[in-house]
Amino acid sequence: MMENLRRLVDTAECILKRILEKTHYPSDVVLIDRVIDSHNA
Repeated sequence: MMENLRRLVDTAECILKRILEKTHYPSDVVLIDRVIDSHNA
């Protein structure tokens, strides 16, 4: 169960990073990094 959730988060992270690379919003990248850090904590 936990492994599936982690995989889902990884997939979402990859998709978000691709979207952000196209839009170039550094503030969004920082925000997502914070969200990911809170998940990993």
